[in-house]
Amino acid sequence: MKHFSWPYARGDHRRGRFASLVLAVSLAIAAPSHAGPAEDADTSAAAVQQLIDAGRAVDGETTARAAVAAAEAALGEDAVATANLYRLLGDTLFEQRRYDEAEPVFRKALAVREEKLPAGDPDIANSVHDLAITLKSLQRFDEAEELYRRAMTIREAAFGASHMEVARTWFALARLEQARGDAEAAVQRLDSAIEVGLVAAGEADRTVIQWLGERAFILHDAGDLEAAEPAYRRVLVAAEAAFPDGDLHLASWRQGLANLSFSTRRPAEAEQLYRAALAAREAHLGPGHAAVAASLEGLGRALERQRRDDEAVAAYRRALPIREKLNGAESPATDALLMRIGVALMGGEHPVEAEKVFRRLLALREGKEGPDGAGVGEIARWIANAANAGDRTAEAEIFSKRSLSISLATRGPDDILTGFDFLMLGLLYSGQQRFGEADPLLLRALAVMEAAGNQLDNVVLARTALAYARFSQRRLDEAADLTRHSLEEITAARGADAPMAAELMVTLAHIRLDRDELDEAERLAIRAREIHRSNPAMQRSFVRAGSLLGRVRMAQGRFDEAAALFEASLQWLETRFGKDGSDIVSALDDVGEAAFMRDDLAAAASAFERAVAITERLAAIDARNAFASRTGTIEDQAISRGAIFDRLVKTYDRLALARPARRAEMAEKAFLVAQRVIDSRASAALSQLGARNAAGSGDLAALVRERQDLVEDWQRRDRRLTAQRAALSSEKAGDDLAALESRLAGVDRRIKAIDKRLSSAFPDYAALRRPAPVGFAAVRAALAADEVLLFYADTSPLGTIGFETYLWVVPKNGAATWLRLEAASGDLSAEVARLRGLMRVGPETRGARSLVLDGGADRIGEVIEAALSLHGAVLAPARLIGGKKLVVVPSRSLASLPFHLLVSAPAPEASRDRYRDAGWVVRDHAITVLPSVSALAALGAAAPPAPGREPYLGFANPLLTGPSGDDRRAFARDDCGPAPSPDVQVAAAVLPEPATLYRGNATDVDAVRRLIPLPETADEACAIASALAAPDDALRLGGHASEAEVKRLSGNGRLARAAIVHFATHGLVSGDFSGLAEPAIVLTPPAAPSLEDDGLLTASEVTALRLAADWVILSACNTASGEGGGEALSGLARAFFYAGARALLVSHWPVQSDAAVNLVTGAVYAMVADPAADRAEALRRAMLAEIEAGGARADPAAWAPFILVGAAR
Repeated sequence: MKHFSWPYARGDHRRGRFASLVLAVSLAIAAPSHAGPAEDADTSAAAVQQLIDAGRAVDGETTARAAVAAAEAALGEDAVATANLYRLLGDTLFEQRRYDEAEPVFRKALAVREEKLPAGDPDIANSVHDLAITLKSLQRFDEAEELYRRAMTIREAAFGASHMEVARTWFALARLEQARGDAEAAVQRLDSAIEVGLVAAGEADRTVIQWLGERAFILHDAGDLEAAEPAYRRVLVAAEAAFPDGDLHLASWRQGLANLSFSTRRPAEAEQLYRAALAAREAHLGPGHAAVAASLEGLGRALERQRRDDEAVAAYRRALPIREKLNGAESPATDALLMRIGVALMGGEHPVEAEKVFRRLLALREGKEGPDGAGVGEIARWIANAANAGDRTAEAEIFSKRSLSISLATRGPDDILTGFDFLMLGLLYSGQQRFGEADPLLLRALAVMEAAGNQLDNVVLARTALAYARFSQRRLDEAADLTRHSLEEITAARGADAPMAAELMVTLAHIRLDRDELDEAERLAIRAREIHRSNPAMQRSFVRAGSLLGRVRMAQGRFDEAAALFEASLQWLETRFGKDGSDIVSALDDVGEAAFMRDDLAAAASAFERAVAITERLAAIDARNAFASRTGTIEDQAISRGAIFDRLVKTYDRLALARPARRAEMAEKAFLVAQRVIDSRASAALSQLGARNAAGSGDLAALVRERQDLVEDWQRRDRRLTAQRAALSSEKAGDDLAALESRLAGVDRRIKAIDKRLSSAFPDYAALRRPAPVGFAAVRAALAADEVLLFYADTSPLGTIGFETYLWVVPKNGAATWLRLEAASGDLSAEVARLRGLMRVGPETRGARSLVLDGGADRIGEVIEAALSLHGAVLAPARLIGGKKLVVVPSRSLASLPFHLLVSAPAPEASRDRYRDAGWVVRDHAITVLPSVSALAALGAAAPPAPGREPYLGFANPLLTGPSGDDRRAFARDDCGPAPSPDVQVAAAVLPEPATLYRGNATDVDAVRRLIPLPETADEACAIASALAAPDDALRLGGHASEAEVKRLSGNGRLARAAIVHFATHGLVSGDFSGLAEPAIVLTPPAAPSLEDDGLLTASEVTALRLAADWVILSACNTASGEGGGEALSGLARAFFYAGARALLVSHWPVQSDAAVNLVTGAVYAMVADPAADRAEALRRAMLAEIEAGGARADPAAWAPFILVGAAR
């Protein structure tokens, strides 16, 4: 740290002599006389000195050179008066830092004086001193020291050892040692100077006091804070007694001690010293001086450390125009000050203002360092923080990734700042429930912080972030252990009343509350409030603790107390951040919940509506930024905060009950709100399909598809890049990182080029990707006359009210109805699971897993009873559906239920085939499933058929050999000739063990080949091809049903010309095999695997296909089932929608192969026989044919798994 100090001028010790000369010259001018050459030289010398003193060294040089020339002519080069002018000429060159030129001039002056003056003359010592300081400036330290010691000898002999000139020589030696970098020796020499000075001039002498101050500075700069502090206090005592209070030297020493106090964590003491220094400097130097800026900056730091961030910002902003004027708007000093302003604004929770400052800094640093400089990475990190604080998650992720990339390149993977980048990105992913990506980053951040050493605050920060992730994953014991560990460390290091300890108490209290440990949660929350209450800088933390205590009171049923705490928090936050900031959303949620439980429904609705409006605004911003940034994976704010929307739906329901006249109004408002929390990748894929359809055909549609594909590619590579960054170490090369980053940069450039064109040619594209909720009128417009929409929505708990499921029934004509189902959402899920568990699947199935579960003694009766019970719970309450086709948008609790499986009435008691005679819903209704209400509009925007449309393209009967490897049935069915008589009897399928389809990361094609063959699928495909009058080459059977062939047909455009695309084969669900990361369709395995063909057409590979099919038929197992988390449709379904399918036939469970043949061919036959029948009706008729056949074919396990998803017509 450098300090303000005073340049003891090289010629200061001669000032008295030249003052006498000036006086003598003045008197001579006043008296009438005739001056001689010597007097002229003295006059010239005085004039030169005046110019030097005025800081006009260049003018002084001109005057000195003229005077030297005149003296040399008049007096000669060896005259003493001429030597004096040589010395002054050397001074002018020295002041201009032209040391090389000054040296020979000083040597010339010294030579004359040595020749003309007595050996011990003090003026010889002065010339020796001149030459010494010049050599020191040239870093010729040994020569300089020898000369200083010679001057010391002369002066001690001339004046005695206790003379002030001797003291000044000691001071010069101290400066020499300081220039050498030897602080210890410098202090020793300075101590000698002070000791002699005290004797020669006394303790009140200004020069001696200044030396005391210089001693403090040297010790401080050397890092010896223990010695520097008493040195500062010594000089301040002396200076305060000898100098006026506003003296500039006194101000500088106060500034120095303030800096020391700040660095030793005493910001309050530092603040007072900075204020005193600032007052003196402003008074003497004016408000625009650099020293004033230094004091303001120090004051800002001291205020920041005390958490008085707004005051700190005010101080920094006073300093900013000074730095901009004196140093320049793009100078390092201005850069550093802008950074401090931004950081303080963040500390004061003003992220919007902070981001403006950071973006100015970003432009400044990019201009200086380029886009990938270390300083740019630092600013990107702070912009990510600001965007995240403002709940703009998409921008936060963009800048966090940029910062991490730069840090890894410029600092390495183990640097503490790189650790912060891991931490930031991990927190962002954790907040979006992307724990698979978040966990490695957070663990790496913690490891970096721990390895850095002496980083307690940072270690606690990283550990708390990890605890938050564990809490969000419901791993509460781990979250508690991590937080308790941090609390113990902070308490041991800082005491039980430390602000950080209180923050950790709040975190731990959240965990205790979630575990229903109310007494402990209450104790921690109250203790945290007590700690924060008395600290003005911790009022936001006090408010947080109060809100937490309010939630504890809610759990205790003390709603009035909770409401008071919540209202106080909201009022403080509104005063601090405004009435529409992201910071108040949680507070509004709390206020609404308390009002709801106190039966103040109007107040609850008002609070929830405000929270929803803010969240919607933030969600729109995030959607725009996610679109522009290519990430595309940012979780919708409305989904991540879905509980607020759910609570508003519940509140509208209760308001409607209390105010029946407003029920219709409330029904539609709730309908719109409930749509915003549907989290379905299949729905998103349909939105993308709708956007492509809206673009029409031709180049524009192709451009939209290219962009969507590039984003998919970007996302996959970005996930790989994040995982590799988290695993990178200092010893591990980053070649793969560079390749991935290069590919991502290339994708970015192409997407930007596409966006530039789309912005003018298709300006609505971005909005179409995130369709808004649709109202009743829009739904009616999209429905056919014989259709009715059933929209189910689960809602999360509110107060003491648990999970509830709502149903909206919207017919083409007539009023919509809205009702709350009597059964709780969890009970509905359990009933669906029970019904599915009661059904069995036969041994020959399409898929890797047979579902064989035992029922009771009367399994048929139990299945019908369970289906009848579910019908009463979810369908019977709906009115206006008689004789209608049902368009069902299921909730998560009903996502795995085929609605046609429900029973409206049991079979007659006299029935001899209860399955055949039961009142299955499929008897009365054709059913279409949609992933979202908005999908109605997306599917309605169908693109016109392309020229050269073909009716059908099918892939069936892949060449599989069974577990024994010798089952050749599939090899006999490579065309549509008569089926041979089976010569092999196959019993129950012997399935491969989990993970045997993979060897390491590569597909084991031999294991794929040993799956059960499905020769009957050739009959299925041949029958459909015949019914549709498809050309002879529309089928790919046996060895032609390969992954490579599918991709070839996609590449040459034929796949996109097929109206119906059919895959009759096995379907694999990712949960069936530990090595299978995504669902896949089994095709004929190649002899050896390759990137192009390994026998498995995975969901991600499907997304790369080019389709324009009206219907994709997946007569395989589990092609409807989601992968968990409540996703209503599988990755395969989502992938085919994305690829271009308008409708899918998919199954909910492993399919009996014979039943699949009958159902799929029956549905196609029905459409051919009756062109007026849409796909849903055709599937209904095929199911009815199976039911009416009776016996095993009427078992719902056989006929019920298929559902139609998407467009029915």
